[in-house]
Amino acid sequence: MKKTLYILAVLLCCNNLYAEEHYVASVAKYTDSWVSIEGSIVTIPAEAGEYLTKINTNLDLKVSNRPFWLSPSFVDKTTLKLKATHYSGKGFRTGTITLKGRDMKSIAITVKQIGSAATASSNKSEIKFYSDKLLDSVLITSNSTYNIKCPEWITAELGEDGKCLFYAKKLYGESSRTGEISITDTEGKVFETISATQSYYDKHLYSTPRFAVISDIHFGDTNAGYWYNRAPKFLKTLDSMEPQLQYVFIVGDIGDRGQEEQYIDVKNYFNKYLRKGIKKIFIRGNHDWINGETGVKAFNTHISSTDNYYIDIEGYPFIAVGLDGTLYRGETINEETRNFVNNALKDAAVRYPDKPIFVFTHTLPRHTIIGSYDDGDYAAYDDNLDDMLRPYPQAIHFSGHTHMGIMDPHNIYQKYYTAVNDGSQKSDSHPTKFPGKNHYQASSDTDYYLTEGLVVYINDDEEVVMERWNTARGIKYDNDWIVSPPFNDTSRFKYTNARTGGKNPWWNAGAELKVTQKSSTECFIEIPHAVDDNEGVNRYIISVTNNAGTKVISDINQSALQYMGSDRPNTIKMLLQKLPTGVPLTISVVGRDYYELSTPALTNTITLK
Repeated sequence: MKKTLYILAVLLCCNNLYAEEHYVASVAKYTDSWVSIEGSIVTIPAEAGEYLTKINTNLDLKVSNRPFWLSPSFVDKTTLKLKATHYSGKGFRTGTITLKGRDMKSIAITVKQIGSAATASSNKSEIKFYSDKLLDSVLITSNSTYNIKCPEWITAELGEDGKCLFYAKKLYGESSRTGEISITDTEGKVFETISATQSYYDKHLYSTPRFAVISDIHFGDTNAGYWYNRAPKFLKTLDSMEPQLQYVFIVGDIGDRGQEEQYIDVKNYFNKYLRKGIKKIFIRGNHDWINGETGVKAFNTHISSTDNYYIDIEGYPFIAVGLDGTLYRGETINEETRNFVNNALKDAAVRYPDKPIFVFTHTLPRHTIIGSYDDGDYAAYDDNLDDMLRPYPQAIHFSGHTHMGIMDPHNIYQKYYTAVNDGSQKSDSHPTKFPGKNHYQASSDTDYYLTEGLVVYINDDEEVVMERWNTARGIKYDNDWIVSPPFNDTSRFKYTNARTGGKNPWWNAGAELKVTQKSSTECFIEIPHAVDDNEGVNRYIISVTNNAGTKVISDINQSALQYMGSDRPNTIKMLLQKLPTGVPLTISVVGRDYYELSTPALTNTITLK
């Protein structure tokens, strides 16, 4: 479809601002702050004159950089006046204005001045539609007549204040579509193109946050299946999510040794496998400090120049801060970062009174989820986070580091607020403890391609839903974690120490423990999987006794192989060794779930010859 519009050179004054996100300064000591502008480009005519544009900010900004032909100044806090000299060239001339606040938060504005040659320019390079969001607008500045050519599913019309309005047809029968809008002269010469995308979203889902949380991707690590085998799998799974993710939060330990080539690989892999519309928030973990300031510089250069974030996503507050050194127990974030978090939490509680506050750090709040209680190999906690979060029951805190599988219900915990672990991107965890319960983490010795993560969204009941995913296989686990409003009411918390685990696990009817001899001191056993009413049986305790009931070998604690990057076998086959010959033996298997509830013993007997 083709539609012809004519717009004379437009005086730029963006009165109706919409910002997809507010970026808040990472080092603000005096106030939480933000600065943004609609679109990415400001276009002005060739004539000398003064032109106004609006800035969305609460800062007192100053101009720190400008092209020679522009003299920018502030009329008031949010109105920037651009005084331009006459331009006699034919094509565009382009310059960048940098505005900075007291806390060094800055924004760069691209300014294009039209020359004498016939042309047209827009303030956006892309527009997006969703199934119920069918309108977007672009401000076009031109010195001549121009045409707009749209894909068949988009129509265009002239709106107020020089804006061109684009309407998309509803999307049916496919998850997304893309197209290109061309701004041309009357003979078809293209002045500029605007990319257009449309995705099928439920109305509620596109107007609320939808994001993934992963961590510990350890690019450069050659253990546990090699990072370059794991990365394409979990990235493809995230990219294929429907509805499409808006953000992916990568919560620390991005590079394994903090080396520059590792962060270059991170950038390349994420750009290759994740579509451009998915934004990435990287924060540092302890491994990202292993190479000292050299590694930090590489991190900032290649994947994120922002240390800490306080941003608005679809009307919800998000706070994400990186570690300040290699420590992963104790004071893992310094005083400046703690001040940032405290200020952001305080502001979010006032600005978003009925909303959850999403918080991300690599380490755990003390005395919450697995790994926050003891000093074992995978313990990772910050001494101050718990005290900082306690006044905010609406806070939902996400962490990584422990590499503990998220089928375990003890990776979510509520008392004063909600603490959650994301499962990480390799499953090589060791046994650890949960208060009052012995917990043994299943790990797969045969398939280390396992990756896990969370997909989080707000449902129609305003609940926060956390889907648990095996991202290596693209499989969602059962029993989503759900936090319900009102979010500041701790009496609604259900993931507490009061959880009992429901029924004891059981064996299916006809379940049989098979035993076959291999040698005079060895036998094979084959264990069927037991059944549980929650997250499943995660381990089996195998005992071998003689007629007197005396154990002839130590009990074996065998994982149930829940955490694998490929299909779990229907049974677990094991070899028992160093058994006595000529003695009647009873082999007993008991399945246990994450709450230490047990099945009845499944038994069989054998006498080795």
